[in-house]
Amino acid sequence: MTREEALQRIEWAANENLIKLDLSGLELEDLPPEIAECTHLIELDLSENQITSISEHFGYLSNLTKLDLRDNPITDPEEVLGQLSNVRELDLGNKSNYLKKRGDRITVKSDKA
Repeated sequence: MTREEALQRIEWAANENLIKLDLSGLELEDLPPEIAECTHLIELDLSENQITSISEHFGYLSNLTKLDLRDNPITDPEEVLGQLSNVRELDLGNKSNYLKKRGDRITVKSDKA
């Protein structure tokens, strides 16, 4: 599972106007720019990758309401919030407690469900 696999899945999701996309466990360090073509996405699973920050490409995903970033070494949870204006459900795994304390408009999931 590699970046090439991610690109194939992104292309498929864009061509089929999918509303859900699973890119978990692909060892991604960043989100490929091609994700901008997936404008119909409502749910995106990026768990179990190596993503450290949120790219500007999230700005194109205006319909995205659910995002799973569990098990990624996200360094700045504040940055995540700033990029995701429509996301209502966000899973940051062990960083979720930080967001709960802030009382943001986002429902955060915890590792302890």
